[in-house]
Amino acid sequence: MTDVIRLKVTDNDLVVKPKVDTVEEVIKEIEVPIPAEDVDRVLDRSATEIATGASVIGNYALAFSDKLVGIHGKAVESLKNCALYMCSNLTTVDFPNLKNIETNSLYGCPLTTEVTFPELTKLDSSSFNKSVAEIINAPKLTTLLGQNFTASKVKELKAPQLIELPNLFMYRATQLQRAVFPNCNAVGNSAFEGCSSAEIIDLGHPLSVGGSAFDYVKCDVYIRTPTLCNMLRPTSNFRGRFLVPSELVDQYKVADNWSTWADQIFAIEEE
Repeated sequence: MTDVIRLKVTDNDLVVKPKVDTVEEVIKEIEVPIPAEDVDRVLDRSATEIATGASVIGNYALAFSDKLVGIHGKAVESLKNCALYMCSNLTTVDFPNLKNIETNSLYGCPLTTEVTFPELTKLDSSSFNKSVAEIINAPKLTTLLGQNFTASKVKELKAPQLIELPNLFMYRATQLQRAVFPNCNAVGNSAFEGCSSAEIIDLGHPLSVGGSAFDYVKCDVYIRTPTLCNMLRPTSNFRGRFLVPSELVDQYKVADNWSTWADQIFAIEEE
């Protein structure tokens, strides 16, 4: 619950002071200075629709703007920390040139069913946590820093250029249906833990898979690496099948941390 949000604008900076009450704790008042050149002065926290000419939407710039429904900006290239944090009615985000989304930028925003970021290359931690966007298109996305979709409603992330999936990547994203990352070379701890609705997880060519990466997963998981992929720690409660190159099936069945699932390891059929 937000009980105070005050804005102080001077010629040199914008200071946003949110004070947040939660059941567990009270977060103290925070001051976040933002360089003037990065801030669109016409941002109106009481508006339902905003068209901005800024290249950057700064730290906490529109956090908790509960009337905001849509925001548009062709010049926007970066969302700073918590820029649109907990905008509880925000459904439309149109930033065709957005390249970078920082920590908690879209946390808790009920975005429309499908959103597209054609130029996005980097996501910081918790960018989409608790977001309700179902399909996210990010064709140029290569870099993820920290957990990004924890407890989100995402059904599919279309990001074919992703290379590493970090720890807690899709942790408890219980509505995830498709995860296809043909260029993936590493999967972090608990990356898909709790993704109980997944229908397919295709990981390309990972060299390593973290512990608990597939806990409570029920679907087919494709590992296409031409050599044995290293599982760093065991997964538990896996209820699907691991599909691997046919020539490696016997190696997987006896390999450390894979052998537990020997009866659930099968060859990839010719496609």
